[in-house]
Amino acid sequence: MTRIARSTRAFAWSLLLAVLLMGCDRPQVMNPQFMRDTYLAYSIGPTILAANDQVRDSYPPGDVDLDLECEQGTIRITGTLSETDLEYEHELEYDLSACEISQSFDSYSVTATLSGKMTVTGSWDKFSNQNGDFEGSDQILSDDLRMVGDQLYEGHPSSFDNECLFEYIKVVNSTSEAFLGEICGRPFSHSLSHKG
Repeated sequence: MTRIARSTRAFAWSLLLAVLLMGCDRPQVMNPQFMRDTYLAYSIGPTILAANDQVRDSYPPGDVDLDLECEQGTIRITGTLSETDLEYEHELEYDLSACEISQSFDSYSVTATLSGKMTVTGSWDKFSNQNGDFEGSDQILSDDLRMVGDQLYEGHPSSFDNECLFEYIKVVNSTSEAFLGEICGRPFSHSLSHKG
């Protein structure tokens, strides 16, 4: 395991522990800005990680250099995929050019255009992935992600135009799945499930 992957994994596990200690029903869920940020992150993170899955499924371990399309716009991806006896690892650089995303949930919808560079690192346990349990972590980090768009939360529309820090960490283990991070200095977090 590389030094970056080890430090990312240690950081991710400590953050997951913090989220689980806070519990699933936190007072922040009553804060509309917290919820808009959480839903926006939940729209951006899985979009980027879905591209990451395409890379991992299409490339053998080694160097990566390709372009993928968003709904509109492109993502240029370079970096390295590696594999040990126990884990799959990735250290990738994404360059988003007018990458449009759109998501809709029960009480929230967003359309956004993303531009900027980000790093995507992570590691996933080989054996849990083979039997469908999927244990591991991913980190998405951009110092200056440009996010422009419109969102609707609980019937209240709002627009955003930010260029700022975006950090998204997703951790999955045998008992829990959660994501957390920050957008423009504001924290977000959500526990997706408590297993068993």
